[in-house]
Amino acid sequence: MGQSPQRTKNIKKNVYILNMDKKGVISLVDHWVDYVALLVLVLGLVLAFFSGSLVITYIIIFICGMVIGRYIYYRQHKLKIRFYYPVIAFLIGFVAGTRFGTYKGVIFFFVLGAICGSYIHKKGWLP
Repeated sequence: MGQSPQRTKNIKKNVYILNMDKKGVISLVDHWVDYVALLVLVLGLVLAFFSGSLVITYIIIFICGMVIGRYIYYRQHKLKIRFYYPVIAFLIGFVAGTRFGTYKGVIFFFVLGAICGSYIHKKGWLP
């Protein structure tokens, strides 16, 4: 019950196209970080745009910072630049979409949330 040779050839051809690096062909496998960063940038923009007030905006960015702080704590010595690229893209998107507050306040609460999230997990207050 194997596949026909023509079908196998087409499947191999499609996989090969995804991995090609010729002019005019986008390598989805090699550039996945760029697509994730773009998606996260748009998510941050939309999330900030629909926050209703200054307090809600700062609470959302603080919680996002806590999530990033948790991840940084667990992957302290294994972080690579491809992790920071989507995080910075999210922060840029959030700052661009913020209607209430300043970019300095957003960055301050994001960094404060990251520090608090890392500290909470360092002390073992959350499993």
